[in-house]
Amino acid sequence: MAGGDAFYLVVPTPQVFSHQGDAGRRGQPYQEDLREAARQSWRRRAVLGGDLYVRVAWFHPQPITRAEGADLDNILKPILDAVEGVAYDDDRAIVRCALSRHLMTETAAPQLPEAAPPWVQNKLDGLLAGFKRHYHVLYIEIGATNAFDVRLGPIDGVTA
Repeated sequence: MAGGDAFYLVVPTPQVFSHQGDAGRRGQPYQEDLREAARQSWRRRAVLGGDLYVRVAWFHPQPITRAEGADLDNILKPILDAVEGVAYDDDRAIVRCALSRHLMTETAAPQLPEAAPPWVQNKLDGLLAGFKRHYHVLYIEIGATNAFDVRLGPIDGVTA
């Protein structure tokens, strides 16, 4: 797949919200900000169709405590809801997803797909190099996949 066939979004955010309890009034501006960033990133492009994958990497500036942070498994819904209608029509098209969380101070430089446009790597590198102590960075990638291709085992071929 060519880089032009996938949706990429790299965005700093003061907080990452989950759908568990904080997606109400406090989470609404977060989703609106993500939707606007998605619109700016995806300007004048047609929505993606067919079976899609989503990859979300959440980079956070300090260890997440239970009291302050969203669980990784709960952050996907607000993100998908924010980009629905911008990158794709309906989240039922998502047939595969990968989520990851990374402490910025302990993360090696991310390796993006070869098809990713250079601006994606440049923006991600810039945000991670100059991160502010209280800002998080979200990397969101959505593209075509084959729902009939079932792959089980280690994610990204990485084992512990």
